[in-house]
Amino acid sequence: GVGTAPAMVGYATVLGAVPAPVRSRLHRVLGVAFLALGLLPLLHGLALLGVPVPHLQLPHYAEVPTP
Repeated sequence: GVGTAPAMVGYATVLGAVPAPVRSRLHRVLGVAFLALGLLPLLHGLALLGVPVPHLQLPHYAEVPTP
């Protein structure tokens, strides 16, 4: 979307200023995060189709009753 290009430019700019060991660790953490963010919608979509897959309950807003 519209935020992809600025995010990629910011990511490249930040990584240029970070030392190599930190950059390596950051790449590993971001890789795991992107895999998880891609896997969640896939699992939810398969569950909606009736495929028995492990389903992770995502937190959602619950209104607090006022006295």
